Amino acid sequence: MMFKPPSRGAHFFRQKSTRRVKMRTLGILLMTFMRVVSGKSHQSEPTHHRGLGEDATSVFRPRVFSSAELKEGLNDESTQNELKEILRSDGILGVNTASGDFKNLKKTVYEGVARCRDGAPPKMHVSPFPDGSERHTLASYTEGIGDVEPFPINFGWNDEALDELKQHCEDKDFTRALKNFRERVSEITGDFSRVLSKIVSTKEPMLKHREKDGEDYAKLKDVLERSKHLEHFHNYIPPRPNDLSQNKVATPGAKTIDMHADQGIFIAFTPGLVVEKDQSGKYVTKPDVKAEDFYIEKADNSIAKCDFTQPKAEIVIMLGDAVEHLINRDIPDDFSEHVRSVPHGMSMPTNLNSEQSRI
Repeated sequence: MMFKPPSRGAHFFRQKSTRRVKMRTLGILLMTFMRVVSGKSHQSEPTHHRGLGEDATSVFRPRVFSSAELKEGLNDESTQNELKEILRSDGILGVNTASGDFKNLKKTVYEGVARCRDGAPPKMHVSPFPDGSERHTLASYTEGIGDVEPFPINFGWNDEALDELKQHCEDKDFTRALKNFRERVSEITGDFSRVLSKIVSTKEPMLKHREKDGEDYAKLKDVLERSKHLEHFHNYIPPRPNDLSQNKVATPGAKTIDMHADQGIFIAFTPGLVVEKDQSGKYVTKPDVKAEDFYIEKADNSIAKCDFTQPKAEIVIMLGDAVEHLINRDIPDDFSEHVRSVPHGMSMPTNLNSEQSRI
């Protein structure tokens, strides 16, 4: 069960659920979104930006939880209260996996995705943007929590093209790292789902099964744990001078993806990295090269640029628009209890060369 807004392009892929549900919501979306929070409080400081950030007056550093804190949130009242406040005021938080190998897993996965994209069929899903950038997408999904499906899945190609792509993507180190990476993200989002289900009040059952003998979805965690969660691996290609026309002009600092809120319950993504194809043809991550400017609209309607590095958020979780239809609908009389979906946008870096892209 998944829907994404057209600006994100996910309407090109909808994985049919094995369980038919009477839809009273826009859908469920848990995405491993390949893109590039500190202390117990949310910090802002003066700054200046161009393009999408022209109206930005602050840098926003969401609270970063360790994976252990998130797991403890199931039983720890103070953690639950803090999460409630964050989800009502900000709607965004970071998670550090506290695992020494996650950084290396991410590096191997990002480099592998860049290499894999080069072997994609001509009809690979490509989204062009007004600033001249393009987003090339490979996808898979996870069934429930932790049951990862093969990568990549069919994105509208014929069987022969998909087989060729799978062979091109095949690499022992990449395959092993990708499986571990996806399972780690699924574990984090599963913990968040269970805590979210515990700290928000919803009517039961939350969703009714369409079939009379079907099992209803009593709580939010049941919806999330019994759904298919789409995973997108995005490769953003910067504008190339010879690709531009009068109607497609690269503008330094221009917005790539305009402000919007995703239509899922929440989105989980890993911050982006620049990947470069070196002279030997090998793909290598460039952690010192700026990967993007990521912006959110805060509760006071101001625009802030996000900093996911102090301390480092390995996974970022943001609430989507479906919380209005699944959670806030059940508490209409007390707006102070409403959780907040997060409008956000992104500008591509302007410092990338022809051999670099952003994963």
